[in-house]
Amino acid sequence: MTVVRWFVGLGQGIQPNQIEAQKAFVKTYNASQNKIYINLEIIPNASAYDVLKTEIAAGDAPDIIGPVGVGGRNGFGGVFLDLSPEIKTFGYDTTKFPSAILDFLKQGSDGQIGLPYLIDPGFIFYNKDIFAQQNLPDLPKKVGDQWNGKDWTWDTLSTIAAQLTLDASGKKSTDAGFDASKTAQFGIDFQWRTPAVWLLAGLRARLSVPTARPPFRMAGRPPGTGTTTPCGKATMRQPASSSIPPC
Repeated sequence: MTVVRWFVGLGQGIQPNQIEAQKAFVKTYNASQNKIYINLEIIPNASAYDVLKTEIAAGDAPDIIGPVGVGGRNGFGGVFLDLSPEIKTFGYDTTKFPSAILDFLKQGSDGQIGLPYLIDPGFIFYNKDIFAQQNLPDLPKKVGDQWNGKDWTWDTLSTIAAQLTLDASGKKSTDAGFDASKTAQFGIDFQWRTPAVWLLAGLRARLSVPTARPPFRMAGRPPGTGTTTPCGKATMRQPASSSIPPC
């Protein structure tokens, strides 16, 4: 019997309901035949990257890795199998997927390193009242639309965020004398980011790892101690589509 190791932990798949579903699938599959045995390996997200790196370096890499997104697979270039020959051999129908999504999962010379599992696109929600107070027009609603005469790019978003970031005295991050240590309102916050420094048009803010799901419940925490939210400290927020604020 061939043992196939399935590594979970780099991305999604580590929540209790997801683990339950994965275990149920593995149990059903293993019981359905006697040629392949799937060994499910669920690693905590905080240590999964290092565990996988160590296993690969030791020549003990798992057979399947996922579900995993773009961020989770960073640092593993050249280790994934090109699935193109397998897709052709088994006649797997890829026309069910948009070609752009398939191309997105092609990694340079590594080829087709994965197939779409789910799409969890990001979006931006924002406090329109604060925009109105600052005499700023609403954000674009359609792809290709401009904002205030400018192309809708990350640079444009950064410019807006800088204008909407205020310290306790009401100074903007673009004003002289702005006190970043006393930030009272962030221009934008990004969901689910490990400790990192975000640079937005000169605005520097350190965001801590969320310790609760959903992170919106951390609105009352002071800047620098947790994830900010549009319900409290942030004017704009870029989360995944699976997140809906409770406020």
